[in-house]
Amino acid sequence: MSTFFPYSTAPPDSPHAAGQALTLRQLNGLVRQVLKSQFDAPLWVQAEISELRVASNGHCYLELIEKDPSGRTPAAKARGIVWSRTWPGLRMRFEESTGQRLAAGIKVQALVTVEFSEVYGYSLTLLDVDPAYTLGDLARRRREILRRLEEEGVIDLNKELPLPPLLQRIAVVSSATAAGYGDFLRQLEENPYRLRFRTELFPALMQGEGVEESILAALGAIADRSEEFDAVVIIRGGGAVSDLAGFDTYLLAAACAQFPLPLITGIGHERDDTVIDLVAHTRVKTPTAAAQFLITHQREQLDRLAALARTLQEETRTLLHLHGEALRSAGERLTGGMPRFLARQEALLARLQAEATHRAGALLARHRQQQAALAYTAGLRLHKRLEAEKSLLALHPPRLRQAARQLLLRHGHALALIGQQAQAADPARILRRGYTLTLSGSRIVTSARQVTPGECLRTRFHDGTVRSRVLPDEKQP
Repeated sequence: MSTFFPYSTAPPDSPHAAGQALTLRQLNGLVRQVLKSQFDAPLWVQAEISELRVASNGHCYLELIEKDPSGRTPAAKARGIVWSRTWPGLRMRFEESTGQRLAAGIKVQALVTVEFSEVYGYSLTLLDVDPAYTLGDLARRRREILRRLEEEGVIDLNKELPLPPLLQRIAVVSSATAAGYGDFLRQLEENPYRLRFRTELFPALMQGEGVEESILAALGAIADRSEEFDAVVIIRGGGAVSDLAGFDTYLLAAACAQFPLPLITGIGHERDDTVIDLVAHTRVKTPTAAAQFLITHQREQLDRLAALARTLQEETRTLLHLHGEALRSAGERLTGGMPRFLARQEALLARLQAEATHRAGALLARHRQQQAALAYTAGLRLHKRLEAEKSLLALHPPRLRQAARQLLLRHGHALALIGQQAQAADPARILRRGYTLTLSGSRIVTSARQVTPGECLRTRFHDGTVRSRVLPDEKQP
């Protein structure tokens, strides 16, 4: 390799050395010769692919860039090309080794030759790509995303959400035409336990460009209706493993880590985990595995409920048995003591009845005596008055006799009325007229306020006596 000369000094044999002006073609030719002399062998270059396009002729055209330390502005840029005879093999080796497609946004370490065309200018021809470098960069990017989420304190938020006891209302993020989505629904519908699930699809791109934006939009729609669902399932069936780059972004990982519902991922790959697998609540391998996880969870909850029901039944039987024994024992004690209690109460009632009958008879006799005494006293007074009037009439003329007879007649009527009143006040006669005499022990009851609930009363009729007990609602104020 020859030594590169400064742009201010021309080679001795160049036209510029003789003071002649150069055409653009001549200048470009000189540049090509210089580059060829300086870079006459392939060399390894590290860069990021900013654009990649495969033309119909089979050639792959790229734009390679290197960003400044801020990561926002390109610090260098170059065109690249992979010829059609090289592209298929290079692409296959890279995808088999990394599980990723060569696409925009991927950093590569490429074996290149420096080319310069008088017409097309400066470009790099890619002869090979080192997969190890890309894998290292992808791993570094993944570690950086996880480190950032951990520093923000959100990396385990979704994992810490409790799974609801019943996972029946499922929001599904997937492509509507994906085979894995159909497998997921079929697995749920044909479960052997006849469990029922309600699913709603939120369509999203699951491969290629736009994965991040599409899934974020679907998650946003679910979050707006989060109270309608128990969990979210993100599934991707089939497709190339190389399409997983869209799942390894910070924005998508942060949204999943902080999502308010448990996330279950079944991206459909077994060898590697994406970043959203690492932050989701539960990661399974395939869409059918996600369906089986839901079925198993529901079955375990049913078994748990069945076990609780059996425990409740056993505890209830035990309690019923224990209380049944206690009730039987109390019943036996009550049955054994009841005859003696009834006998004592009957004896007490008989004694009270006899005492009440005796006292009622004595009371009636006393009333009769009082009535007889009143009648005798009234008759005696009337008799004395009549005798006095008879003596007076004997001393007066006949005119006074007529007045005396009228006076005697009037007093006779008054005496008869007093006799009738005395007979009407007779207690026995009052009882025959429908009235009763109520006794509490030896005490005559004349008011409802004089009795209390539970008190035993005896009621005297003209033809017999009735026993009764005061009920609580019979006592009136």
